Amino acid sequence: MELPDVSFFLFGMGDRHKLLYMDGVLYDALTHEVIRKWNTASEDIRASEYMVTLKTKQGIKVTIKENEKGVWLNEGKKRICLTQSNLTLPQFKGHKYAQLLRILHQEILVNVNNGKTLPNFFVYPKPWIRDAAMMCTCLERMGNLHLVKNWILGLKESFDRNAGNIETDNLGQSLYMVSLVSDASHPLVATVLNALPEFTKDKYVFGLTDFAEHPVYQTKWLKYGLKRLGLRDIFEIPKVSTATQPFSG
Repeated sequence: MELPDVSFFLFGMGDRHKLLYMDGVLYDALTHEVIRKWNTASEDIRASEYMVTLKTKQGIKVTIKENEKGVWLNEGKKRICLTQSNLTLPQFKGHKYAQLLRILHQEILVNVNNGKTLPNFFVYPKPWIRDAAMMCTCLERMGNLHLVKNWILGLKESFDRNAGNIETDNLGQSLYMVSLVSDASHPLVATVLNALPEFTKDKYVFGLTDFAEHPVYQTKWLKYGLKRLGLRDIFEIPKVSTATQPFSG
């Protein structure tokens, strides 16, 4: 498939140093410190290959590439490692959209920062439970859950309150994430179960998610979290129209 051209690229998936390449300059993505700078004659950014190749006006070929071991800078005959750690980076070989899947996978991994899952590490200083749960489904399946294990184990609150209010879907999402690294004895499980009566009505849960009520979505997450932990589930998916539940999350 044909992919759009890009003008910059982020390196540093998972727990690696975050780096930004743009217009012949390699920056520390968080501090904006210039790490390397080249007088470029041409450049080629291949997002699906996690690679930037450029040629300087002096005729030197430079390649920056990220793989399962780290981020590598090849400049002429010199090769150095800019940052390293072990990750699983599947190629999705044989899939119709393999290139796109590699890009999407990189988007998830590059937004793991300081052991936490962030929607965008430039914008958000702390995780959102909803986004984190969805990102963790990918981290688990791709073999990279170790990146956020300690953060999940340290969770004490079932609601992130990032939207300025309590979001009911966080209950099931918290249970699900705990199930990835622990069991029903984790302290957060009791916190969620104790909170459930406040949000329960007619065998389903209700409340706000992204400033609107989404009982189907919220109850499905709860049932999934309970199932993952082997806990008793008395809840039923409510028979309500989801067409009237606008949801941007």
